[in-house]
Amino acid sequence: MGQKQGDLGRNTEQKIADFFQQHRYWALIIPRGVGGQPFDIVARYKNKELGIDDVWFIDAKHLEENKVSFAFSRIEPNQISSMEYAKYFCGIDDQMGFVVMWERDENLYYFSFDDFLRISEEGRKSIKIEEMQNYSELIRSNLNVHKNIE
Repeated sequence: MGQKQGDLGRNTEQKIADFFQQHRYWALIIPRGVGGQPFDIVARYKNKELGIDDVWFIDAKHLEENKVSFAFSRIEPNQISSMEYAKYFCGIDDQMGFVVMWERDENLYYFSFDDFLRISEEGRKSIKIEEMQNYSELIRSNLNVHKNIE
């Protein structure tokens, strides 16, 4: 990975971690290791009194302004195997996947690991931005569920 690409990746990770923190989540950017890392970000919102424990395992991705879809070739093998292990051996399912920051509007978009598996099984090599969920809306909706419980 080149310097510019590395800086862009770190900036994207930081923007996503900041987003979580702005919404009352604890967020950790996992440091890079020799063989990569299992996820870029782990985020958690916890309210013991109400029994809420909301955890996200996220890989951060950046999409250039002139692109309209995210190519699956950009997902590294260690990311896939880490998510497969988390899914099959730890039962992590719903809140694990990819958050894409799109340069065009600087919004965050999400597609789950299950979406990736399903779309890949269909033989597709990418996902269009309009097929992804707006991550800001998804998190706000999730927090509204928490507020309604509170």
